[in-house]
Amino acid sequence: MAYYVDAGAFNGDSLERMEQRLGKVTHAYLFEPELPAYYDGLKRHADRPEVFFYNFGLSSSYQKFTYRPAMSFDLLQEIDSPIPNDIVSYIQTIRLDDIITGPVTLFKLDIEGAEEEALKGAADTIRAQRPKLCVCAYHRASDLWKLLDEVKRIRPDYKVGLRHYSDLMDDSSFYFY
Repeated sequence: MAYYVDAGAFNGDSLERMEQRLGKVTHAYLFEPELPAYYDGLKRHADRPEVFFYNFGLSSSYQKFTYRPAMSFDLLQEIDSPIPNDIVSYIQTIRLDDIITGPVTLFKLDIEGAEEEALKGAADTIRAQRPKLCVCAYHRASDLWKLLDEVKRIRPDYKVGLRHYSDLMDDSSFYFY
């Protein structure tokens, strides 16, 4: 595996699971906007110079969103957070096309309903490099069709797979290859 991009990287655990199956990456670009997971990921991969952790979300434009950390990513309480439950925080977004200049081999998106906008912000990369894509399609009822249409608009030549997982919650993902 050469270049891996993970949008919604949490604490970098998906990178480790992916490398167990596909081998070590040359470069990994991990995007996690929520601070407790971001800092945990920085510590987890501190000894790996080929892993770059960004404290941003991906979208089609530069934006800032509010969110409540208590209502967010860590439903299983896997990470201790110094952020009180009643605070409102912010997520800043950037476009993948503006930050990653090297080749992308695999691009995973699990970003709580923002997948469509992230795909738009990565359209040039997808069009030029044709990375394999893993796109979560379960956050909104319309995701199944909107995400399929968006990727096919960018690269009509992708083949498509859909897999449903049911470990803890309903979870379906598209695979474009």
